[in-house]
Amino acid sequence: MKVDFHVHTSVGGGKNTPAEMAAVAKKRGLDAIAITDTGTLKGWEHFHPQSFVIIPGVELELEEGRVLVYGVTKVPAHRTVEGLLKWVKEGGYLAVPVLEGPIPDWAMQFEVVEAINASAPPWVCKAAVKRCTSTGKKFLCNSGARSVSQLGKFYNNVDAEGDWEDIIKAVKKGRFDPRLKFPGLRDLIRSRF
Repeated sequence: MKVDFHVHTSVGGGKNTPAEMAAVAKKRGLDAIAITDTGTLKGWEHFHPQSFVIIPGVELELEEGRVLVYGVTKVPAHRTVEGLLKWVKEGGYLAVPVLEGPIPDWAMQFEVVEAINASAPPWVCKAAVKRCTSTGKKFLCNSGARSVSQLGKFYNNVDAEGDWEDIIKAVKKGRFDPRLKFPGLRDLIRSRF
């Protein structure tokens, strides 16, 4: 399955509705997206299409940086890496640090990191991929889409079939491969508008 694990809707930081994002993602060949609105699950809570998989997620601002959390039905109260990691482990969730610049050391505590984000400069993504491959850390390739124009080129091939729970289980077991595509100038411009 082709999955983009970092998508914002008009509910939390994006420009398009959850329905618009899902329709365009499907049209462009994706099998699933994670709605990761900033600080809220409302984009996912009110939208459950029959013919497309939507993974519940949220983007959190922690003291150390931003993190995506998948499989949750409520927004975690934790605002430190230590507290969030403990909560994620106890609940069986998946948490992934957002690529904002060079991967910080605290991010390497997570099972999986985001090493490609279409809104990050290509040299940042290349350095992140190099760090992950040299240390054996699994990583995701995501769009960080805030509009429909950013969907379809950045995704992960996940060895799963079925619902969002199956997708998260597959990622936690390492049964996925990121599409190695680095953002270019056009992607950076799209991420700004």
